[in-house]
Amino acid sequence: MRRRSTPGRRGSVLPLVAVGLVSLFGFVALSLDLGMMAMARTQCQNAADAGAMAGARTLDGNANSNNNAANAVLNTVAAATSNSVLSNPITAAQVTVQVGSYSYNSQSQSFPTAPYPDLVTVAPGSDPGPNSTDNWSMIQTKVSYQNPYSFAQIFGLNSYNVSTTSTAAHRPRDVAIILDYSGSMRLSSLLGAPAFGNRDLTGNNNPGTSGSNNPETSFPVFGAYSAQATAGLQNLQNVVIGGLQYSVANVTTTTADGRPPIVGDFQQDTNGTLAFASAGADGNQNYAATSPGDPSLYLNGSTTGTTYAQTVSDLTGGTSYNANFEGQGYKTFTGQTFNGYTQGPNYWGKTFFLWPPDPTNDWRVKYFGTNNNTNLWDSQGNWKDPLNGPYTINYNAILQWIKTVGPNPFPAQLRSGRIVYYTQIPDTIDTSTYPPTDLNQRFWKDYIDYVLGLVQQDSQTWEVTTGHDVNYYGGTTGLTGYGGDFTWGTVQIRAKPSGGDKRYMDYLDNPKRPRLHFWFGPMTMVDFLGCYNLWYDVSPNCSRFCWWPGTCHEAPQYACKLGIQAALNDINNNHPNDWVSLITFSTPMSSAN
Repeated sequence: MRRRSTPGRRGSVLPLVAVGLVSLFGFVALSLDLGMMAMARTQCQNAADAGAMAGARTLDGNANSNNNAANAVLNTVAAATSNSVLSNPITAAQVTVQVGSYSYNSQSQSFPTAPYPDLVTVAPGSDPGPNSTDNWSMIQTKVSYQNPYSFAQIFGLNSYNVSTTSTAAHRPRDVAIILDYSGSMRLSSLLGAPAFGNRDLTGNNNPGTSGSNNPETSFPVFGAYSAQATAGLQNLQNVVIGGLQYSVANVTTTTADGRPPIVGDFQQDTNGTLAFASAGADGNQNYAATSPGDPSLYLNGSTTGTTYAQTVSDLTGGTSYNANFEGQGYKTFTGQTFNGYTQGPNYWGKTFFLWPPDPTNDWRVKYFGTNNNTNLWDSQGNWKDPLNGPYTINYNAILQWIKTVGPNPFPAQLRSGRIVYYTQIPDTIDTSTYPPTDLNQRFWKDYIDYVLGLVQQDSQTWEVTTGHDVNYYGGTTGLTGYGGDFTWGTVQIRAKPSGGDKRYMDYLDNPKRPRLHFWFGPMTMVDFLGCYNLWYDVSPNCSRFCWWPGTCHEAPQYACKLGIQAALNDINNNHPNDWVSLITFSTPMSSAN
């Protein structure tokens, strides 16, 4: 079968292509114009949002100034006109500002929704006057923009109009932030634990058990401290006592979780110069074993050995009068002049307590006016108070010892945060009245008493905090330092020999040993300034011993403060209309009295 072929017509599709291209170009042009229109609307909305937010932030709750509505309108326009649309700056004529009220309707149990009623249009520079029914609490901003089409004009369309509206309400939040300053937010910075009663880590309220909560690795191991398990100067474990968590303290060392030492939070001047320095700063890293000053001697007065002497008898080898020791003291064995102090490691400072005392430079006589041990300790080896001793504390001699015998561990002035603790270390303390009227003298008297394991309550009342007291916690206390004194060897306290017996003391006398008492240094100073256990042991409650500054790294309080500070900064920057109150729950005022 044969088919007839149809001859081709060249160029017959050109009319169709031409018609298609016109439509295609038209759609492309229209899409470009629509894209520009969408961009213009987005930029108008941004300008309206900025204006409404700026205006709402400017409103306040002061009805006497019409809620600052006039300035709110000005700021609204200023914020909106700081924007541009398609690179064209927005003018004030393009911005319409209305003010209104955004209040809760108790009948409908709802807030108003758009369209908002009772809006009042306000021109820049004008004041809407008072709101007769409510506060001005809402800003509505309208931004208008007109722009010619680029391509759509071929279809007879000349320009397009864009209008956007944004509404912002002035709704300040009422925020109350309560910061606990009662002391319970510092349990991880207590040098000794628990916070109440005797410092005894077992929780048994036993003043004879160590309450050290200090994880520092450098501490004395000479003399009585060689009995490390009994002395208990270090604690490396967090403990729970009475349901309360006590993390190891960051008083003198940086803890494993990064808490810096609180001794570093004190200054000696307004320039921020640190007040305290570690004793290891001079390069001698062996203070724990070989202490500068006067050494603790071994049996038979040896300067080396494995067993330290506990009594005069251990030094001299007998209980009879020893003329060499009585005449030369420690120099009999060391060949060196007696210094009158022993220095400890890290922030321990120094002490004049050395047992047995040097008979040629007896600290009992110099600082307490007696060489009769029964005036200083009871028959159980517990430290007495001055009235029940009796003995007299020579504050002036102790002050001179602090300043002139061995290194002085204290700065001339001490301050932290906005607190000035003392402006000088006095030469004398007037004890003719209690308390001393001079503030520096009063401070140093309280600190010296604290180090000696004493608290004076009034002119006739003392408390002993080293492990023996007849008036508090069932008769025994260990409220300061690392708790009460500890037993090392056989305790014996006898009266000074009399008659023909020329011994300066009974050669077998052996009192309980201080853990941290008698140590004058940064560590005891910091504990003295914040001894929680003594807060309710003085009258009025918390009138002393609660003086740590708000800027110190007490834990977990300090971390809480940082969090609150961050929250306040965020509120200030992003919610400036909020009403915020910071309430400190403080211990010193614990009752109406």
